[in-house]
Amino acid sequence: MIAVPTRIIQQLAEGKKQKMRCMLRFLLLASFFLSACLSVSPAPQPAPIKIGLVVMPGPISDGTLNQLAISGARSAAEANGAEFAFRETSSPRDIEPAIESLATEGFTHIVVAGPLGADATALVAAGNPSLTFSVVNYSFDPAIPNVQGLIFREDQSAYLAGALAGMFSRSKIVGVVAGRDVPRVRKYRNGFERGVNAVCPACAAIGVYVNSASDRAGGTMAAKRQIAAGADIIFGVDGETGEAAIVLAARQGFYVIGAETDAYLTTFAGGSAPGADRVLTSAINRADVAVRASIEARLRGSFDSGTFVSDASNGGIGLAPFHALEASIPAATVARLAGIAAGLAHGSIDTHIDQATGAVK
Repeated sequence: MIAVPTRIIQQLAEGKKQKMRCMLRFLLLASFFLSACLSVSPAPQPAPIKIGLVVMPGPISDGTLNQLAISGARSAAEANGAEFAFRETSSPRDIEPAIESLATEGFTHIVVAGPLGADATALVAAGNPSLTFSVVNYSFDPAIPNVQGLIFREDQSAYLAGALAGMFSRSKIVGVVAGRDVPRVRKYRNGFERGVNAVCPACAAIGVYVNSASDRAGGTMAAKRQIAAGADIIFGVDGETGEAAIVLAARQGFYVIGAETDAYLTTFAGGSAPGADRVLTSAINRADVAVRASIEARLRGSFDSGTFVSDASNGGIGLAPFHALEASIPAATVARLAGIAAGLAHGSIDTHIDQATGAVK
């Protein structure tokens, strides 16, 4: 073996130490410069997301369209860490200023809770192309690039309500008191009648258009006539006209079904008004579901202008709870209704109602 002098071994060790010290200095300097660069050029922070909503003139209480829209918008904002605020209006002339104020304050997406605000939304949207808007119960034709209309398959919710009526009626006669003869109301009336006959071919559905959404006297008189003709369930549709019909029928001890919102909560004051114990259900539009879906699409970057349709497949329509009559609805009826709802969602059950006109195809 060759002996290496001690002096040479010491020199080699000292050289390694020098290299190590140089490497450490380099790493420390690199770390310093990297930290300095990062502190000088921080990553840009995204702008805060702000969700605004304008409610229509009228009450904000359990079951109303206003309350449902607020609930849907608030839940979407809370789930996504967004700021949320809403503006109340007391008359139609307040709607445009309310939308404009939210736009001026930098709200990212603005929801307008009813068709009464459609024209105002179109005006404000034209002046604010970087913002997006949704309008409940309205479809724009032609479409506006930064506005989405939220509409519902009223024929599907009414079909479900009609199926319940057909299974529950003892007289095999049910009545429909409708307000205006317009597509959306036709979808309710025709969908209901289709649902009745689907489960009870022997049942008769008698209906009438009063030709006004605000004719309480006409709604009351129509309900009286249908009861006299043997109807033991009355379906009331379209504003005060439909409400008056079901109030008269319920107070006289007949069963009733509401439309659009939960009549037990609205028309019958959450069960405290006379006749509340005769409310079978209501064919409802889930405005809370539609509003939340629209906002979350905006937050995901998948917002589309045009029309978003809420139906049985996305949970946007359905029946209200049975409330006071829960124990009176047979389990077999509940199960059959669930099967019909699933059929509507999957497409195996078709209402055969034209969505543009509301007529039976």
